[in-house]
Amino acid sequence: MEKVKRLVLVIDDEKALCESISDYLEDMGYSSAKAFSGEEGLKTAETIKPDAVITDLNMPGIGGLELVKIFSEKSPQMPVIILSGAGLLEKAIQAMRNGAWDYLSKPLESFSLLELCLNRCFERARLLTENINYQKNLEIQVQKKTEQILRLNQGIIDTQKEIILKMRSEEHTSELQSRITISYA
Repeated sequence: MEKVKRLVLVIDDEKALCESISDYLEDMGYSSAKAFSGEEGLKTAETIKPDAVITDLNMPGIGGLELVKIFSEKSPQMPVIILSGAGLLEKAIQAMRNGAWDYLSKPLESFSLLELCLNRCFERARLLTENINYQKNLEIQVQKKTEQILRLNQGIIDTQKEIILKMRSEEHTSELQSRITISYA
């Protein structure tokens, strides 16, 4: 069985860097798509539904912080990695608060750092998906057990009602018999 290639969208207004990252991703075995602005990145993401996004932080128009927020609201289990030359700690913190999964500084010291980052993000995404599926399965099992308990409980209630009705009927029958016996006596 052939392994499905993951699709990574690279959004960066520096075309040469965007092309380099995209080429490296292809060499790593990923499929890649490129966008050279935030606006183009959003349109491309709508069309191709990427498995992950790598985006520059500072771009004209829609910037990386806004993209992270949009992507994390639409697809919270899709990794979004910020790549920025800004190097400001405040920007990195804001990106993480907006939903970024990781933050890498430009220039990339080594593309292997990007590979490590992507592998870690995809493993986290796999674990999140597995956890969600496990939780859904547990909820289904709890619902089934709850329904089973409710059916058993209703069975107990019905049995109690039958016993009470039978006891009343027997009381009423014995009361009638004692009245009949008294009237003949």
